[in-house]
Amino acid sequence: MFNKRLKQELSALREELSSLQQVKDSLESEMLVLTLDPEGRIQSVNQNFIDEMLYKGQDLSSRHIEDIVPVHVKSDEFHRRFKAALQRGEHFAGTVRLLRGNGEEAWLRSIMQPIRSADGRIRHFSIFPAT
Repeated sequence: MFNKRLKQELSALREELSSLQQVKDSLESEMLVLTLDPEGRIQSVNQNFIDEMLYKGQDLSSRHIEDIVPVHVKSDEFHRRFKAALQRGEHFAGTVRLLRGNGEEAWLRSIMQPIRSADGRIRHFSIFPAT
């Protein structure tokens, strides 16, 4: 009886994980995706981000997100809200302005979600911008 309950719980958790993985895979195939470490350094970007933002594969790896924010934007209220959410480990939805690889500015409607470990620490931030 005890074993049966655990097997059912495990089966339900596997089903939920499968559903979440399908959503994640779909988002990553259709959208730009940017992953930051807890300090705001770029861990990874997907191919859609590279193609749309005109960067090469490893151009962004380990760079701080602030490195690709236009200087004139850093004092902007929306950017301050984004930066504050990043520092506090909070969800953010709004416009993020970043530099493309060719130096042009891109306005990206974005959702940033902190991903936490079981003990509550931030593992990374997932950012889903749309052009």
